[in-house]
Amino acid sequence: MNLMALSAVLVFSLIIVLKDHKNLKNYKPINRILSYVFIGLGIGIWIYTLSPIPVIHPTYLISQWMYPYIPVPSE
Repeated sequence: MNLMALSAVLVFSLIIVLKDHKNLKNYKPINRILSYVFIGLGIGIWIYTLSPIPVIHPTYLISQWMYPYIPVPSE
């Protein structure tokens, strides 16, 4: 994923919300939910990508949960 594009989407979505935060309550419920979802996803992906603290990767968690059910080739 291109980090510059991700940062641009996050910055633009935050600018839109900050400019229109007083009017956000008047949005239709679906538009309000979509706005919050996009902002949450943008912030979450940004933190996940740029975090200096090691973040537990979802693929690692899924592989640990599925370990008893997935046959692993022996060496």
